[in-house]
Amino acid sequence: MINFNKIKKEYSAILEKLSDPEIFSNDREKAKKLSKRKSYLDPIVEKIKEIEKAQKKQKENKEIINGDDKELKKLAQEENKELEEKIKKLKKEIKEIVKNKNNFQGRPILVEIRAGAGGEEAALFAAELYTMYSKYAKNKGWKLKVLNSNKTELEGLKEISVEIKGKNVYPNMKYEGGVHRVQRIPELKKVEESILQQFLWQYCLSQKKQKLILTQAI
Repeated sequence: MINFNKIKKEYSAILEKLSDPEIFSNDREKAKKLSKRKSYLDPIVEKIKEIEKAQKKQKENKEIINGDDKELKKLAQEENKELEEKIKKLKKEIKEIVKNKNNFQGRPILVEIRAGAGGEEAALFAAELYTMYSKYAKNKGWKLKVLNSNKTELEGLKEISVEIKGKNVYPNMKYEGGVHRVQRIPELKKVEESILQQFLWQYCLSQKKQKLILTQAI
């Protein structure tokens, strides 16, 4: 079982050490190791904070549940069920990060996005999704390289493949694979559904062996 308090204490200690400028001039190797460890712990600590926030909200809801207002009690009970599912999901994600530490840490990924049913509107949705991931990668300080793309006349994307490199790319992106569905007032002035397929590849030790996470978006 993962000890969250132990992880938080270690993370705080690392931050304190890295806050001292002398460590980068006196012991660069130690600073490098601490920075690497921090990068690994970053997504874990972030998820721990989310868990604690959800647990705090659950505690507040319990006070409402013990109250006399039936309507508020029902809402609080429903929210606590949703929070419990969120907590389970976050704990599972943390376990996956710890489990895959040696297998995927620091390796690049290949993201492939394909427009599905929905015609031009699906292609526009695919383009927006690519733009979103591009901005996310930029904010994270990752390097993004377009390997190939197929645009439509209206600047939509039938498909696009990009390679993303950087710290903790896989832990942050591994759950992005899946079905993406959107229903909105489209650019083409009519309501329709866009379907998109996204494929998330993880480079393994051998470039010839790749782990594929197939994702479909409807």
